[in-house]
Amino acid sequence: MRNPKMLLVFAVLLGILPAMLRSLDVSPSLFLGISIFVLNIGLCLLGATTRYRFWWLGYGVACVLAFMLSGTSSPLSLVAILFTTWKA
Repeated sequence: MRNPKMLLVFAVLLGILPAMLRSLDVSPSLFLGISIFVLNIGLCLLGATTRYRFWWLGYGVACVLAFMLSGTSSPLSLVAILFTTWKA
């Protein structure tokens, strides 16, 4: 059985990874964005094997919607981007 706390830590890390890469002046690329998105979907599928299946599948749907509507890899990265632009 997967540890839900570790999966949550990885979800947060994947959510802030695009902002960290942007602050390190890594140029954005389609390959990098899709790779982080695929890692998020894989994480959601791993989370779906835990007893929190409903919440992880909801997060997976939110990842797909965030990717389709704004091009971000997860809803957490969308919130991080919106927060940094709102503070500026």
